Amino acid sequence: MASIKLLLLNPNSSSSMTDGMLRAISSMPSSAVLSITPYTAPAPSPASINDSNDILASHDAVIDDQSITRDGPFDGILVACYSQHSLVNTLARRNPDIAVTGIFEASTLAVLGLGVERWGIVTTGAFWEEHLRSAVGLFLNGNGDGHHHHLTGMGNKFAGVYSTGLDAQDFHSGAFTESDIREKLRKATRALLLAGGRVGAVVLGCAGMAGLEEMVREAATDAYGQDEGRRVFVVDPVRAGVVQLEAAVKNRRMFGLGGGGGVMI
Repeated sequence: MASIKLLLLNPNSSSSMTDGMLRAISSMPSSAVLSITPYTAPAPSPASINDSNDILASHDAVIDDQSITRDGPFDGILVACYSQHSLVNTLARRNPDIAVTGIFEASTLAVLGLGVERWGIVTTGAFWEEHLRSAVGLFLNGNGDGHHHHLTGMGNKFAGVYSTGLDAQDFHSGAFTESDIREKLRKATRALLLAGGRVGAVVLGCAGMAGLEEMVREAATDAYGQDEGRRVFVVDPVRAGVVQLEAAVKNRRMFGLGGGGGVMI
C-alpha cells in the first residue's frame, strides 16, 4: 500500500503544545503506511490562540512562512487548532490536490459517527463558547446558530460548549498545577453532562487538551456513576483529525484524486 505523509500543522508558536499533540498521536495504533511531520508556527504567531485576532495573526504567520514547504510534499494537512480556522479554507484552496482539514471539522464528523444521542464540547476560555456554537451551526446546518434548540437534523444532538476558563497554553505551560487543571476540566465537563439529557460523547475542544481524556472520564463517572460514566466517549480532536485525514487521502486516491502535490503557501 502506498505511503501517506501528513503535515501536523500547529498554527500557534508553542512547541510544547505540538509535543503534546505528538504524544497523543503516538498512543494511537501505529500504521506502517502513515508518517506525520510536525510543524509549529513561527514566533509572530501567538503562543496561544484565544480569540479571533489570534486566529488571524496565526493564519498570516503560517502563510508568510516559506519553511513550511521544506519537508514536503504532503498528502494531507491537519490544521491543529480547535476553531473555525481560516487556514483550513486557505490551504485547501491553494492545494487542490491535497486533503486538508481542521481538528474541529474532523472531530465533529467523528462524534457524529459514534451514534450517541447527545454530545458537547469542553473548551478553554469564554470566547470559544460562542465561536464554537456558531461553528457547529455552520458546519452542520449552514446557519451559524449552534444553540441546540435551534439546530435541526443531526445537530439537535448538540448539548453545547462549556469552558474551563483556561487558555490553550495553560495545559502545558506549567502555570497551573495538574490538580488545578483537573478541577477546572472536571467542573466544565460536569456542567456539560448535567445540563439536560444524557450526553454520550464529550469532545476536547482544544489541541492543548490532547492526552487529558482520563480527566474527562473521571468527571463522567462522577456525574453518571461508574457504569454509565465509562460508556461516555471522549474524543481527542487531534487523534480524530489523523484518522479522518488518513481516510480522506485514501478516498481521494480511490475515487480519482492523488495526493502529494506539495504545499503552496
